[in-house]
Amino acid sequence: IQKYNPAHNPVLAEAKKTKVRLFTEVFQKKSHPMNECKHILYDGLLTSDVLDLQGVTYTQKDKVHLNDFNQSWKDDQLWVLDAHHVIESCNAIINLIEQTLEVRNQKPWMILGVDFGDNHDSVQDCSEVAKIIGQDYYRVAKRSIGVNRKWNEELQFPDRGNIQPQPHPDQRPILHIPYPIRTDISRGIAESLRQQNLTNPLQMERNLDIAHFYKRQKEVGTMAYYDNLRNGVNVVLRFLESMPLSTNRKIRVFAGLVGSDKRKGRNDASEEYVKTMLQSKIIVVAQRDAWSDHYRLMEALSAGALVIADETLVLPRGLRDRESIVIFKSFSDLRDQLFFYLTHENERTAI
Repeated sequence: IQKYNPAHNPVLAEAKKTKVRLFTEVFQKKSHPMNECKHILYDGLLTSDVLDLQGVTYTQKDKVHLNDFNQSWKDDQLWVLDAHHVIESCNAIINLIEQTLEVRNQKPWMILGVDFGDNHDSVQDCSEVAKIIGQDYYRVAKRSIGVNRKWNEELQFPDRGNIQPQPHPDQRPILHIPYPIRTDISRGIAESLRQQNLTNPLQMERNLDIAHFYKRQKEVGTMAYYDNLRNGVNVVLRFLESMPLSTNRKIRVFAGLVGSDKRKGRNDASEEYVKTMLQSKIIVVAQRDAWSDHYRLMEALSAGALVIADETLVLPRGLRDRESIVIFKSFSDLRDQLFFYLTHENERTAI
């Protein structure tokens, strides 16, 4: 975190086994598991080579459940707050910070608030934490740092918007933590490869030309907040589906839903979804009209396909247009890029 750079890319830890504690909310219903906290924060901390998860502390309506508060907490080097879910318990967390400062003889430690919520134009964080721990020891991270992204009727394409301003004038800029690949999807890909005696997704034989994992809505425009871009992508794919790729066959397209959607799809890995990704030469990733970033970008990249995605303000670290990903800026651009890379295998496989 201390090595934060202007590109909004966080460096959480470099030293081996930085001691970390995770704070999240107690979920009362089995139908409402930890979502991103489970798939990203918890699994990421648990399996990391550089982070050592000391424990998970639960909050509930401004209460912190403390079963393990003891002298060992004085060795914590980083606290990670599941900000979207612990927002109602900020006062309790602040009280706990004050107690821990006493145990540590007022020696501060790093605290990172991570907001994976869908509140695209705002940020949920416990801003008072910075006043207690110190401005240099508290950072806020968000899955999308863009605001004012919206559908442009004249251009028939989303406006990218702009970088989100600092939540408070005296705080440092918001960090960008885009969705990585979920642990269960990663394991699903590995298992699918193992079943075919393969070691790398690039070894897959891919019989599907293009995939876009979105079920088209019946009425374009009635849910412009979500659907115009994704519906438009499906229209492009249906057009290409009718075109010949060569003298002996047409372009093979999948545009629709694989597995479950909504809450179930957000929490359970679909074997059919993993297999369809691994069978696809090109995967199109289209963001929602009103905000950027979602799971499928990293999932598609990890499956070894060429990923073509709409333009975003900040690409995840290491991605470059025409080197590791292809960005489209209009529907006609998407159509041309898809046809080009389907007919230029060397260029496609290089990316």
